[in-house]
Amino acid sequence: MLCESYVLFIYSRTERVACVRNRRKRVRKRSVRLMGCACGVVGGILGVAGMLLRVWPLVIAACFCAGLAQGFGQFFRFAAVEVCSPARKPTALTLVLSGGVISAF
Repeated sequence: MLCESYVLFIYSRTERVACVRNRRKRVRKRSVRLMGCACGVVGGILGVAGMLLRVWPLVIAACFCAGLAQGFGQFFRFAAVEVCSPARKPTALTLVLSGGVISAF
């Protein structure tokens, strides 16, 4: 059963990465980022509720929401590049990607 929730998490993450590109063109970027944060909050609440109530479908729904939030989160790293001046873009991208690599350890 744990494998099912992990597969659902990965599927929702990859599905969201593929679909967010089209969605970002139609709505403002801030709205897309807020939707990603909302998916993370809902996933956390569903996960806690599922664990406390011992309801497996809630845990699976939490994994799906967490995967969606991760898919949206992949685009946060490019926010630094979008808001800074052209001369500082390489430095901004380096800092953001280095932070991700360092946090993995």
